[in-house]
Amino acid sequence: MKNQKEAVFTAVASITNVDNNTVVVTTEERAQIIDIVAAGFVANEITMSEAACIKYLNDPVKLRQYSSSLVNNWLRKDTRLNGGAKYITKNPGSRAGSQDELVKNLKALRATLSDDDKIAQVTEAIAARQAELKAVSAPTVDLDLIPSDLKAKLGL
Repeated sequence: MKNQKEAVFTAVASITNVDNNTVVVTTEERAQIIDIVAAGFVANEITMSEAACIKYLNDPVKLRQYSSSLVNNWLRKDTRLNGGAKYITKNPGSRAGSQDELVKNLKALRATLSDDDKIAQVTEAIAARQAELKAVSAPTVDLDLIPSDLKAKLGL
């Protein structure tokens, strides 16, 4: 059984020339690659979590969407397919707090507003909540465990 990254690479290599240059696929080639990956999931040739199997394998439309996203992801991130470039996130931190119920509700509220002042106030509240969440997840350091010579060098 292949992992998802290898499955996408194999599918791309079966459709187009992969020679450590940036792979550019046509719309038709992309559709073929997506079909190959989706068929691999159905045939249980590609690893997928149990929860994902339940969610996607019984719905061909969702499976195709998932496969499409997977192909797009690895075309950007796999150095064998993107010309050897290290992937850099375009908007780092843009998902910060996205699982927090308060942040979700504040973003939904902001989407309903049209007054710029009110939007700014809600945006401020979102930023404050995200900062609060970041502070909670910050690691704690036990300085007693840090070697004294290193603490002295760092001025701690």
